[in-house]
Amino acid sequence: MRVPLKPLKLISIAVIVLGLGALLVIMKARRAPRSMSEALRKMEQYQQRGRHDEAISLGKEWVAKHPQNGSNDQVFERIALLYLEKAKKDDRNRDTYVSEAIEYRDKMLPIALDDALGWYSMSALLDSALLSEDAGDLAASQRCVQYKTALRLLDRLEYSLHDKQERFSSAAGSTKDAFGYTFDDVQRVRKRSEAATSRIRGKQEAAGCQ
Repeated sequence: MRVPLKPLKLISIAVIVLGLGALLVIMKARRAPRSMSEALRKMEQYQQRGRHDEAISLGKEWVAKHPQNGSNDQVFERIALLYLEKAKKDDRNRDTYVSEAIEYRDKMLPIALDDALGWYSMSALLDSALLSEDAGDLAASQRCVQYKTALRLLDRLEYSLHDKQERFSSAAGSTKDAFGYTFDDVQRVRKRSEAATSRIRGKQEAAGCQ
């Protein structure tokens, strides 16, 4: 049966419109991120879909194109977390993925150890310590080393928190620091740090680490 000309044209137009729509979606997805927050958002979207390799590649591309971005530690952290997730799912390549995670954790340390950055560096210190703990949990060959690294980072964090607490105590009438954080914020982070320290020391003992 011959298809009437008008319906055929409508079908063709519909196919073209759908094709263009799909093309726009693909182009938008492949467009390079314009900001670090967009890069992190896209990495998270890939991660949620189980596309860890694409998330890692996007993060690496971002830092390669923006090596001077002062907040790249957040991208390094996301890449490290992605490698740890891969390690959890792949016994055969676990040690390799954990080593990759440690490499990107190390890239965070210049920020984490920069006291001039105040609360930003403290957050990076805590995150770096928790990454080290996860790496130790996953890789038996690096367990004791990573637990020790985590505790060393937490010790540094405790020193910074103590200093911050002393400043609050000596600043008459001051309830916030230059970054807008309060004494209660110090206590909240300290509780997380103390809990992590206690937990990791328990793991050290259970693993027979010296």
